[in-house]
Amino acid sequence: MKTITITPKETLQEFKDSFNAMFPNLKIEFFAENHESGEGNALTDLITDLSLSLESASDVDHEFSISVDGHKKVSTLEKDFSDLGLNLQVFRKSGNVWLQTTTTDHWTLAEQNKEAEATLS
Repeated sequence: MKTITITPKETLQEFKDSFNAMFPNLKIEFFAENHESGEGNALTDLITDLSLSLESASDVDHEFSISVDGHKKVSTLEKDFSDLGLNLQVFRKSGNVWLQTTTTDHWTLAEQNKEAEATLS
C-alpha cells in the first residue's frame, strides 16, 4: 500500500508532484468549491496559485498520511480530501487532452491510469 505523508507547509504543487509520480497519466487539480459525486468542477473555480500551502488552502493543520494506492477509488480519494477542506478533482490523460473523471469516479486510480495508457498507445 502506498501512502503520501502530507504536511501543512507542503505546497499544492509539491502535493501534485507526489501524486503524479505515483500515477503518471493522472493529475489532480485544486478548486475553491467542492463538487458532488459524479459532477465536475467549473474551471473558473480552479486554484491557480500552486505555491499556496495546504494549510492556507484547506483545514490541514497537522501532518498525516493518506493511502493513495491503485486500489483506491477516485471518489474515495476526492472525499478523503474534501473532508479536510481540500477540494480536488482527478483528471485522466486521453491523447492530448485532460478529462475530469466525473463519469468514472467509481474506477480505481489504477484503472484510470491504465485507461490513460491505452489512449496514449
